[in-house]
Amino acid sequence: EALTYRIAPHGAADFLEKYRSKDEVKKWRERDPIGIYEHRLLEAGIDEKDLEEIRAAAKAEIDEAVRFAETSPEPSLDELESDVYA
Repeated sequence: EALTYRIAPHGAADFLEKYRSKDEVKKWRERDPIGIYEHRLLEAGIDEKDLEEIRAAAKAEIDEAVRFAETSPEPSLDELESDVYA
């Protein structure tokens, strides 16, 4: 993850066009592993309806993880330095 090219901005005020050309971002979008995999699935015979179901399932899983994180209690201060080795 740390070695991948960031296509999306960090936030609403982060406009990629200020420091990257549209051509640069377009070239990197073509190398996006998710887009490449979707293209391979379509080439392998997965139809767009099935692909949309895969996308929906992935989004539901992410939404559930976010919901879990947002509704979980904050850790105690005793946990602040737990498992910190450096």
